[in-house]
Amino acid sequence: MRIAVRLLLGAVVVVGILFLFVFPTRTLLEQDRQISVTQRQISLLQRENGVLSRRAAALDNPSAVERIAREQYGLVRPGQKEYIVLPAASGHK
Repeated sequence: MRIAVRLLLGAVVVVGILFLFVFPTRTLLEQDRQISVTQRQISLLQRENGVLSRRAAALDNPSAVERIAREQYGLVRPGQKEYIVLPAASGHK
C-alpha cells in the first residue's frame, strides 16, 4: 500500500512540475515565435503600404491618370479616334 501511495505522490509531483515549468515555457516559446512572425508581416505590410502610397500620390496628377487610361485601357477623349499599328505579317517582305 505504501508503494502505491509513493507512486501516486510521485506522479502528482511530476504533473505539478509539468504544469509549473514545462507548459508555461512551451507557451512562452510559441508566443515568441508568433511575435517574430507577426513582426515580419508588419514590416512587409509597411513596405507595401509605402509603395501603394507612392502610387496613389502619382495618381493625383491628371496627366498621369490620362496616360494610364490611354496606355493600359485604350481610352480616348470624346471626339478622338484611336489607331492601332499592327506589326507586319511574318513571311512577307
